[in-house]
Amino acid sequence: MYILGTTGALRADVLTGTIQVRKVKFDAEMEDVSTTASGGHGCGDEVLACELADSMLNGTPPTVGIREGVESSAVCFAIDEAMDSRRIVELAPLWKQVDSV
Repeated sequence: MYILGTTGALRADVLTGTIQVRKVKFDAEMEDVSTTASGGHGCGDEVLACELADSMLNGTPPTVGIREGVESSAVCFAIDEAMDSRRIVELAPLWKQVDSV
């Protein structure tokens, strides 16, 4: 995965756990911020499943709310659209939709 933003770029490989970040500067070095996570979604699937089960079975409050879920979904939809259309996707219209919910 390669994400370009206004202040830098992020390159990640969930299969190897490699994460690299580069700030926007001519002399900026690529910074390695890799983790030891592996597995589905960088081991995130297991965490999500355990937290969901704990919430449903034990009544433990979720660690994140609906707002974070909606925001994450909006970003994922924008990433998918950018991949499909091969263009930069402006997030401002999505945030307006998110704010109206």
